[in-house]
Amino acid sequence: MNFVVCKQCGKIFEGLPDSLCPRCMMDIDDGFRAVYHFLNSGRLRDANGKDIKKAESMKELCEKTKVPEWIVVKLLREEKLNIKYALEGGLECEVCHKPIAMGEMCDTCKDNLSNQFYTGLQDRKLR
Repeated sequence: MNFVVCKQCGKIFEGLPDSLCPRCMMDIDDGFRAVYHFLNSGRLRDANGKDIKKAESMKELCEKTKVPEWIVVKLLREEKLNIKYALEGGLECEVCHKPIAMGEMCDTCKDNLSNQFYTGLQDRKLR
């Protein structure tokens, strides 16, 4: 038996190192459903039946869906949610820090990394 500490809530549980406990995993699944429904429903309404506009910022998205920011960030970084626009105060490219909608890098940095990798492969073939 391997007992580990959940990297999110600190609870001790049986599992693999650097993982989340079952409760945090369930919170992520619930958060995914809530945010996915919010982003993909054609018409959004609050509890009183009043129309809700799409979220413009990370804070607003979290408030409207009642999903903690850490869950939304995790889902967007892992590209489990398909969002078409960068949220204000949301994700940044890990290389150039430009605002991005999802993932870890902007398209420009992805292309640069891909080109560097391809060039490196070509250099090795020439040797």
